[in-house]
Amino acid sequence: MIQSGDGSYLDDEPFIIPGYGGDASKLYATDLSLCAHTRNAYDLIHPDGSVTKEIVHANRTVTKKPMETELYAKGAMKTSVHTFLSTMAIRPSMADERYGYDETGLIYGVDFNSNYENTVDSVENISKPMLVVGMTAGVFFLEETFYEHAKAEDKTLAYVDGATHIFLPVEEKYGDVAGSLNDYIARWLSQPGRF
Repeated sequence: MIQSGDGSYLDDEPFIIPGYGGDASKLYATDLSLCAHTRNAYDLIHPDGSVTKEIVHANRTVTKKPMETELYAKGAMKTSVHTFLSTMAIRPSMADERYGYDETGLIYGVDFNSNYENTVDSVENISKPMLVVGMTAGVFFLEETFYEHAKAEDKTLAYVDGATHIFLPVEEKYGDVAGSLNDYIARWLSQPGRF
């Protein structure tokens, strides 16, 4: 319609994606078997500030937010056809006939290099020292994929035990998760020879 001039506008068209917003509409937010642990061992920052290297397991809880998929303000992405296609659309991978993700958060069946607005493609160009941090009580467990794709030789992946995506403890027993993270970052930054 845009190309033929039959749309509402000559240059673009509104494009609304229902169900885009809110964690409650995501499968991994209610199925805790998905994105449940890392594939490899990484630093796990404990509430007392100690760090162990291990397969990291998620300790998030099922999202109890109300479904927002029927709300225009919170449950839909409002964009345009050209903006979506140029920044957010991602092609399926021709090397893999299936699409999905599993208990480790590994996403398969997509070509991460097919758009410019995704972290996986972006980190492939980072060559400076890089610290990637995940929160074990957050709903995302994609940090391992970011870490694996980074071309930096000096790179570290760490997780904060019991921290949510917004740096709050999922339960009181996890204490000051933001403070534990800040201390870890300070130690990481001050390692001799890093910069």
